[in-house]
Amino acid sequence: MTRLVPFLLMSATFLGGCDDTIPGFCTDIGCTSTFTLTVEHDLDLTVEGASYNLWLTPEGRREIRCNISGPQGENSCIGTAFADVTWNAGTIVIELQAPFQDAATNPGGQPWPSYDLVLLEGLDELWSETRTTPQTDPWTPNGPDCAPTCWQVEDATTIVLD
Repeated sequence: MTRLVPFLLMSATFLGGCDDTIPGFCTDIGCTSTFTLTVEHDLDLTVEGASYNLWLTPEGRREIRCNISGPQGENSCIGTAFADVTWNAGTIVIELQAPFQDAATNPGGQPWPSYDLVLLEGLDELWSETRTTPQTDPWTPNGPDCAPTCWQVEDATTIVLD
């Protein structure tokens, strides 16, 4: 029985994930921050040749450019890795994976304070908006004092053309 007690204690520790009662002990679970923007719109995407660009520019960063053409579809965005856009007759959804990390300007990977949205048709700006990034609690899958720290940020807006 004396050999079984240490085994049971170790098993409970390792199988239990992150245990806040053991200082400095962390599991090794990874996570990825995400940013999802849902944009409601009344653009007529059924017109032949209809093509729009929706640019998302985080504060202090370069723009992420997404092209929307045709009544529905999906596309990759340029300006950052792991950026996709999907759309249909009433909704555009931009999904970014690992969008906040930048070794030079944001090594901690916190969400940007704000971002700009611009809708263009060709080179003509049709609509723009500056948005405050919704604040969310960080996600620390290995415990509060254990890396990594990730954020899942969701925002929504509506394009209203004059």
